[in-house]
Amino acid sequence: LGIPTLYVTHDQREAMALGDRICVLHRGRVQQVGTPAQIYHEPINPFVGGFFGAPRMNLLKGRIEQYEGIWRFVLPNGPHLSLPDTKSNQWAPYRNRPITLGIRPEYITAETPGGNVDIRGGICLVERLGAEICLHTRLSHDVRIVVSAYGNDAFRLGMQIGLQVQWPKVHVFG
Repeated sequence: LGIPTLYVTHDQREAMALGDRICVLHRGRVQQVGTPAQIYHEPINPFVGGFFGAPRMNLLKGRIEQYEGIWRFVLPNGPHLSLPDTKSNQWAPYRNRPITLGIRPEYITAETPGGNVDIRGGICLVERLGAEICLHTRLSHDVRIVVSAYGNDAFRLGMQIGLQVQWPKVHVFG
């Protein structure tokens, strides 16, 4: 109709489906304004990244360090994710600083142990949602992430799996 309309909703899925432009508010402050694709693929902060998407974006707090020439993201209490060398210039400004990595569940591939993986974990919950399976994976005592697996019924509660991250899709907040 060509008539600008302001539609207010707390339902992120509804906002993504109906909006041409979305304004994300948190505690009365504008966090980000953009198209649904911009809000989803280029969140400006952890709040926006965690609010949009189902299942939610994994938000991992930790720090980036270089150990024996290899970049890695160190989680609390010791476990770490190996970072690809191709982005070494990206990691240098964050060295030894607290940051948050935002990784959407669909950008993590789960596989049986072995092979070249970024980190290993144990499955503590399996949600079967039809074609999509959400694997809640424990990386350490207090760190869990969700992985979206499609069409693979081989995953079971308690199983140890390897996780491979699609690094070009990872967000660095810090």
